[in-house]
Amino acid sequence: MKRLKRFMLVFPCALVLAGCAAGAGGGANPRYTRDFGRLLVPTLEEARLKVWAKHNWHLRRDENESQNVYWESEWRPFQPPEGAAITGPTEARGRIILRGRRVAGELDGGSQFRVTFVGEYEVRGGASPDWRPVEPPEDAVDVFEKVSSDLSLEVRTGVRR
Repeated sequence: MKRLKRFMLVFPCALVLAGCAAGAGGGANPRYTRDFGRLLVPTLEEARLKVWAKHNWHLRRDENESQNVYWESEWRPFQPPEGAAITGPTEARGRIILRGRRVAGELDGGSQFRVTFVGEYEVRGGASPDWRPVEPPEDAVDVFEKVSSDLSLEVRTGVRR
């Protein structure tokens, strides 16, 4: 009986502590990510050129190595999220990154890459003059989703050609 009382006292405390530990340090994700799966680089590059031109995203960095591919856009200004005029952010920006890691070689010499679409969002102003990553607001997520869905569609249609 004594063990049961001790268990009934300790078990709820352990649950509360585990819940607090699981939530600690979490916070919001400052990135929008989407997994594109396995793709061939020529198909992805052609799709990226079309979609980024359509949505007016400009290439800043392009790295194409045997094991990795990486395309990074220029930062694009966004409307800062609503906040108090004194403490809230005064500027916001976003960019797109396409990152791929080689996973398999093809018989014709090409390679398949596991590709991830990343939309990054940062703000500055208010409490800090430095750029800092924050969770993208709905309007930025809408832009990232539109570009990623157009890119996904273009990749699928490019594979069929």
